[in-house]
This record gives sequence, structure tokens and C-alpha cells, in this order.
Amino acid sequence: MEEGARMTWDASLDPAPIDRPILVIHGDEDALVPLEVAERLHERARASQLWVVEGGGHMLPITRPDEIAKRVASFALVR
Repeated sequence: MEEGARMTWDASLDPAPIDRPILVIHGDEDALVPLEVAERLHERARASQLWVVEGGGHMLPITRPDEIAKRVASFALVR
């Protein structure tokens, strides 16, 4: 991806065939993937939750590992 380029919605990212709950996690300050991509995934998934991480960038598992781990664990335990 060239410098300054951002991902756009790709129709191949269709979560409809997935019949399990989905947790969509996205940082609101992601410079590479716009929040719209996460919102569209959430809208198209049968059973999903969208968690927008305030102040979060593209590398959430590295920059916010504890928050991500807690949220994923909580999501998984509810299922």
C-alpha cells in the first residue's frame, strides 16, 4: 500500500456466511482502515457487536493489548 493510501470497502469482506457471533473491533483514529469498513462489517453480520476504541489506531493488539484481551474474553464468555 502506498504511503497515505487507505483501505476502502471491499465486497469480498462479506460476513453473512458466518453463523457465529462476531466482535468487530476498530480504532477511531485508524489511519489505514476507515471506520466505515468496520461499520459495514457490523451491519452485514448476523450477530455482531461493534466496539470502537476511542483514540485507537491501526495496531490495537500491540498498543492496547490489555483492553483487547479483556473485551475479547468478555465477548467469548457471554457466548
